[in-house]
Amino acid sequence: MKKMATSLLAIAMCLSQTMPLMAQENTEASKGQYVENIPDMNEWNFDDFIDESTYFQEKSDKLFENITFHSTEPKAYSEISAKYERVFRLYNLRTSEHFYTRDENERKALIRGGWIDEKVSWYSLKADDPLAEPVYRLYNPNAQDHHYTREENEKSVLIQLGWVLEGIGWYAQKGTEGKPIYRAYNPNATAAGAHHFSRSDNEYNALANMGWKQEGLSFYVPKVNMIVNEYGQEVWYDQTGTPSYGEAYYDGDWYYFDSITKRKIKNAFVKVPNSEQARYYGDQGKALYGSQKIGNKSFIFDHTSGYLIYNGSDSVFGDQAASNVIAKIDKSGTMRMYDKAGNPVRGDVRVNNVVYTTDNHGVVIRTQVYNVPHYFQTDPRWGNVWFGDTTFRHIGCVPTVLAMAYEGINNRPYSPLDIAYALKSVGKINGTFGNGIPIGTKGDGVMWAAEHYGIQARGDYLDQMEITKVLKSGGFVSFTLNARSQLNPDTRFYHEILLYGYENGNVQVHDPLYVNNNRTIDLDTIMRCNVEFEPAKINLTWGYLRDDIHVEIEW
Repeated sequence: MKKMATSLLAIAMCLSQTMPLMAQENTEASKGQYVENIPDMNEWNFDDFIDESTYFQEKSDKLFENITFHSTEPKAYSEISAKYERVFRLYNLRTSEHFYTRDENERKALIRGGWIDEKVSWYSLKADDPLAEPVYRLYNPNAQDHHYTREENEKSVLIQLGWVLEGIGWYAQKGTEGKPIYRAYNPNATAAGAHHFSRSDNEYNALANMGWKQEGLSFYVPKVNMIVNEYGQEVWYDQTGTPSYGEAYYDGDWYYFDSITKRKIKNAFVKVPNSEQARYYGDQGKALYGSQKIGNKSFIFDHTSGYLIYNGSDSVFGDQAASNVIAKIDKSGTMRMYDKAGNPVRGDVRVNNVVYTTDNHGVVIRTQVYNVPHYFQTDPRWGNVWFGDTTFRHIGCVPTVLAMAYEGINNRPYSPLDIAYALKSVGKINGTFGNGIPIGTKGDGVMWAAEHYGIQARGDYLDQMEITKVLKSGGFVSFTLNARSQLNPDTRFYHEILLYGYENGNVQVHDPLYVNNNRTIDLDTIMRCNVEFEPAKINLTWGYLRDDIHVEIEW
């Protein structure tokens, strides 16, 4: 094994034999190959999952230093009218299923069970409303999936196929005067989360771009949204003219309405009700995301929730850091920052979603990378797509890691499946058993992909010092774990993980399969899990460098 050629080596997703297992899956009938010991994702423990948005975040009042909040009384969602009921949307991180319910108790129980609360999705009419039209909720006990339909015929067919009718989920609005809700189908899903319902055109089209099939209009719901009153002020009203207040999530954006004036808040920080989080609502009244300059100060907001995750009020040079800072990493791995006059830069330096913290001598002591996406190879959007004799969920660790790294560098989405197809088109990924080539991504496929997508990369062999330099510079490392290692319990296959950020020898890990690895881990521990083929070199490890800041590195 130690002399295996890199160009032929394939990095396969690890099929753990030590994690809880479901019944062995026999794919012989369809693909002629028996796949055994497939982990059951539904039995995994996600308690240790670390949200990447909190990586290295200061858990103190420093986050809100120098911030003046809008002086409105923070309130939870208000019942906007006795005429309507709220329909809540929740998300299961394990199964990728979105669930919809009017039942407040059911919503709370699911949140306690680990579901992510995505607040109010739309509003339901009351049962006695003359325009009310029932939307039925059904459950598939085999796939553990829910489905929603207003079509009597579809309901009857599903019941005949073994679905369980759970009653009326909510009441849609008859006619065509309401807000349309669209339905999308994931052709790659084999379990929960096969269908998705959305009132957002942007979300509906984004799903289509990721391979979902657009199934068109599903039903209409009451229009409950913003209107402009006679004074030119935007207020959140229902159809009865009753104003609402507090947070509001509408068509993919967060808004906040003053509890006194009921007007939409603009250009102000507001604390999120019942939490220690805060959002900033810009001049359109929409919550801001990502790295933002507000006035002459710099901030970073979570790319999904809009929560403030970095208060860059004191960031040196603000948004002009990249053009005003000279960054160097010497042979020993020490990174320093200087201004154009050659003076050491002290404090925080923010470049887009990366924050470098320096000491009084300009030495970088911490590199934080915010808003790094976290994808899983088991995601129903791509996990069940076949590659030869097996599926993406079994061989997709490398394309998934590359998608996270590329998006972290360029701040635009990359699909793990698209990267896998690109690798497949040039023979760099293998899913066929028995042809003498290990399943997974070939070692030379990683550098090919970097060149194909225009990513500045360094590999295939990096030692610990080189890895440290890449991470300190704000870059990313795709790292190959050996089988039977501390972080990879699989006894047969190598597995790829993503590393980023650096502080006192600790780095952040994004693992596309094993959720317990998604945390801060010391680099020494990670190094002991690698496959070594040459002395003092770490095999099959690649670094990806940023192009939004120039760092002079002595390799």
